[in-house]
Amino acid sequence: GGGRRGEEGMPGRLVMAAADALVFRRIRDALGGRLRFIVCGGAPLAAEIVDFFLAAGINVLEGYGLSEASPVISVNRLGHVRSGTVGVPFDNIEVKTAGEGEIIVRGPSVMMGYLDDEKATADVIRDGWLHTGDTGVIEDGYLRITGRKKDIIVTSGGKNVSPQRVEGLLEGDACISRVVVYGDRKKYLTALVVPDYARLKLEMGEDSLRDLTDADLAGRGDVYAFLMERIKRRSRELAPFEQIRKIVVLDEPLTEDRGEVTPTMKVRRDRVTGEFRERLEALYE
Repeated sequence: GGGRRGEEGMPGRLVMAAADALVFRRIRDALGGRLRFIVCGGAPLAAEIVDFFLAAGINVLEGYGLSEASPVISVNRLGHVRSGTVGVPFDNIEVKTAGEGEIIVRGPSVMMGYLDDEKATADVIRDGWLHTGDTGVIEDGYLRITGRKKDIIVTSGGKNVSPQRVEGLLEGDACISRVVVYGDRKKYLTALVVPDYARLKLEMGEDSLRDLTDADLAGRGDVYAFLMERIKRRSRELAPFEQIRKIVVLDEPLTEDRGEVTPTMKVRRDRVTGEFRERLEALYE
């Protein structure tokens, strides 16, 4: 993994040297100047962020685990980082995928069970394998998380979509802060979109937008078209059934106070789609 470090000859090396002097060195100094690596987990990290820090000379090692596995299952290693993955499983942990791509694990660090709850234990531990509820793929030994099994969207055409995969891709756009994909049993996907309004004004470059409120911007057709064009560009690698056809533009972020996100900023999907269901359903009329 890692950023591109001068593979294109002298011009590339000069650009990287300038970037290091102007930006990257300041980041390293702000982190103490002696930082060897950062381990990251808990929620997916965009590959672009990993690559940025790698280019800055800062090793970000993304990992994966859960409490029931004590808790780490896999992690990227120094010198062997593959952005977009959570690394290679530990030597004492067996990892494979089962039905619908669910990640299951087995090993001495997996719990014996939930205290005084045989039913819950039997639900997640079957034939010695812990069923994580997460879905993923294993590529050249590296584990890549694709979403949560319970969140899989099945279109009316029978196609399975991992909303987290689509959301993570679209949230890599500088003008988009949050995306929540919708469309179970529907002919196509739609989404709630929270823009980064400050960046959106800058990118649209129209003086007439400067003094407008976020609520004003959310209702404008030109803002909608601008966001849809960016979504279309970001979606080029997706299959047609994974692409967003229409959106609802929100004028404020999702918050923990309203129960829309967890303390670690993960979306409470049922809560959010229920709250905005009427506006989402209107996209199919």
